[in-house]
Amino acid sequence: MKEAPLSLAQRDRLVVALEQNSKRSFTQIKKLLGLDGQVQFNFEDPKRQELKGNSTSAILSKPSNFGDARFDFGLEKQNEIVQKLLDEENEEQLVQWLIFNTKIDEQHAENIANTTLPEGYGSLGHEALGKVLNKLQEAVITYDKAVLAAGFDHHCNVSQSATGEILMELPYYGEALQRHVGFDSGEAHHHPEKRFGKIANPTVHIGLNQLRKVVNALIKKYGHPSEVIVEVARDLKQSKKQRDDENKRQAENQKRNKQFRKNIAEVLGIAEENVHRKDIEKWALWEELSADPANRKCPYTGVTISASMLLSSEVQIEHILPFQEHWTTA
Repeated sequence: MKEAPLSLAQRDRLVVALEQNSKRSFTQIKKLLGLDGQVQFNFEDPKRQELKGNSTSAILSKPSNFGDARFDFGLEKQNEIVQKLLDEENEEQLVQWLIFNTKIDEQHAENIANTTLPEGYGSLGHEALGKVLNKLQEAVITYDKAVLAAGFDHHCNVSQSATGEILMELPYYGEALQRHVGFDSGEAHHHPEKRFGKIANPTVHIGLNQLRKVVNALIKKYGHPSEVIVEVARDLKQSKKQRDDENKRQAENQKRNKQFRKNIAEVLGIAEENVHRKDIEKWALWEELSADPANRKCPYTGVTISASMLLSSEVQIEHILPFQEHWTTA
């Protein structure tokens, strides 16, 4: 099978399409780029049949918002508008700012002011992102090469302060993974968690801390290990048929969740991009209750749960912990 990268012109056409749409299927992309239907992208598989686009741009360029005029603004202006939408809490002041700075009418300004943007954050600062983006725009290269071309350390180098020394025990993870943590004080006299910062996901934060404590306790009792064995991921041990079956199952789950996301967005009157995972989990459990929505009732109270009730604060997922009973005989 012959492999070939996109040309710069093809890449740029694809970027424009993804800027204007929240997603594009690989079938649409092939048609856009004039590629044969037999061509397969390296990201294309049964679990991924599309590429995500710029959801924020797609929302703001709707006819009820800026429309195509959104793309007439320069990049700096577009960023300024998004930042204003995120920061300005006073709707009246936001509407006036939009009218004055973007020359749109009051109705469109009100629509934009009441638009909910997708949640998320960037892992790079504005200045660093600009440097990497410039290198990506210049040529069809991968992100890691753009990082190096922009003058930064390799993106896989997790800590610029790493010295290669052998430590007597595992340090606080934030010290070793400085590129992946935030909210640090940088003050040497502070507790490591405050000094180096922490990962935003509380489960990961707790898990890494517990792992460090266990490993250090083992070192203290038994000494340093002569060998560390990392268990191979389970799916790497599977046969081709098992991997194909697993990919098929995951693709079906993704298709199901996509429909759930659409249903939830319709009930809540929001964009699909703003649907929370916890609501998707609720919807999946709700459908398991009964094929007939009218028979979907709380297993504890017997109260019928409607779709709108399900997605409100009235309904919560009950996590039942399994336990083992010990039987004795006379």
